[in-house]
Amino acid sequence: MKFLFSFAFILCIMPCLAQRPLYNWNSLSLSGQLSKRWEIKAAHLRALDINNGFRPAFQQTSMQVSYEPIKRLAILGGALTTQGANRQTWRYYLRGTHTLRLGKTLQWSNSLQAEKHSANETRFDYRFIYITRLGLRKRIDFLRLAPSVSYWLYYNIGGNPIAHYNNSGQLIGRSTADGLHRYRVQFNLNSKINQYVAASVYYMLQNEFNLGSNELKYMNVKNPSTGNTARRFDNFHVAGISLAFNLSIYNTK
Repeated sequence: MKFLFSFAFILCIMPCLAQRPLYNWNSLSLSGQLSKRWEIKAAHLRALDINNGFRPAFQQTSMQVSYEPIKRLAILGGALTTQGANRQTWRYYLRGTHTLRLGKTLQWSNSLQAEKHSANETRFDYRFIYITRLGLRKRIDFLRLAPSVSYWLYYNIGGNPIAHYNNSGQLIGRSTADGLHRYRVQFNLNSKINQYVAASVYYMLQNEFNLGSNELKYMNVKNPSTGNTARRFDNFHVAGISLAFNLSIYNTK
């Protein structure tokens, strides 16, 4: 219960600390266990801009297949499309996840995801994402709750080159912004309503940055002649709700 109260406290205060755009992400997913080791899942997400009267921001649709070759090791792959106001992009991803038990109470999972993006995604061509998550092994009796916290770290490769300048305003080169440029922290509270339905509320914070001394790999670079900034940092936070349905045709018990 101490873990639950700490989680709820953090969930309440973090939006107050983050002075940045706030979005509402609502998602619906449908999954099915095909066999003991295979599962498929389809999901749809709609994002709303709370700061602008809940104006639609974008929507995403995904389909994925997962396989568990051995216990506590999972491999999944899928495709996801994002539809915004002016463009539609695609990404294809492959993720491996390993889960460890930490005593009788906690479990810790670590994942590595590789992504390939379509040509109309100008910020990057490829991404690698490290995901680490800490949660409870067993649900709390009250509402069958399962709190968890996760951290996502992004490594970008490719995309459109960015013009870079020295302190005197002279152009020193054009280069893609390869490297570590983003992290996300997410606090999640999931309730298993019954064997077919689960619901989650969560808070997520995204922060982008430049890491390293190589200025030719930076983004958020200002053009001194025009004052325009190339590829601004996209820092925001999200309050989200997700609803998941599991309609397995295979009995996992």
